[in-house]
Amino acid sequence: MYGCEKNIELRLIIDSELRVYLPNVMNNQTGDDNIFFPQSSSPDLIIEDMTIHDRWGNKMYENRNFPANDPQYGWDGTYKGSEVSVGVYTYLIMTSYDGERVRFVGTVTLLK
Repeated sequence: MYGCEKNIELRLIIDSELRVYLPNVMNNQTGDDNIFFPQSSSPDLIIEDMTIHDRWGNKMYENRNFPANDPQYGWDGTYKGSEVSVGVYTYLIMTSYDGERVRFVGTVTLLK
């Protein structure tokens, strides 16, 4: 202003670390915590394959090629339209992010 020069230095730090949240407890009743789906810090995370198995290894759910952060692609605690039993279920999730494949394996406990 008024012929004076100003120099401003701006440092921008970008956190590019991928963060993924996978709940370890859910219920299959109505409410906000009734869908198991991957949530991520990146809107670009693609879920290549997500399977849910019961304790005997039976596949309860599978979905492929969908974006993270969208509950419409998640598991609602049912199998072929019927509620499954209370218990611990294993998930295997393969993702694609920034040219790399990342695998997540864990359990989710289903409550009523």
